[in-house]
Amino acid sequence: MKKFILMLPFFCFFAIVCGNTAAAQSGCIGSATMNIIIEDCTGIDNDAHNSNIRNLFSITPNPADNYLTIQAKTADVWQFVAELQTITGQQIITQHNAQMGQIIWPLANLPAGLYMVILKTPNAYGTEKILITH
Repeated sequence: MKKFILMLPFFCFFAIVCGNTAAAQSGCIGSATMNIIIEDCTGIDNDAHNSNIRNLFSITPNPADNYLTIQAKTADVWQFVAELQTITGQQIITQHNAQMGQIIWPLANLPAGLYMVILKTPNAYGTEKILITH
């Protein structure tokens, strides 16, 4: 059971909701459907950042088992920083200045699960979800 209080100017409504049915304090019983949309108001367009990173790098394989390869697609982004983090943000690996635009990370000692790869260049930033399976 969920309780909601909706306060609008000159109006206050209290309802106890069970499933799709609500009972107001006045005794009125009815049902309704409500869609709640929460928009990102940070001004950061993650899709644009990640799209740019996908154009600059390949991250394979995904899902990954024993290793993960991050490869710059062009020589102008050979200088980059790559990080591997848990889904909660705990930093696992950080590597600067990849050799010839490539990083290979061994993953055998990491628990299976969902991780984030963060890639940073002087002109781009993005994240990719990586699933590690064993």
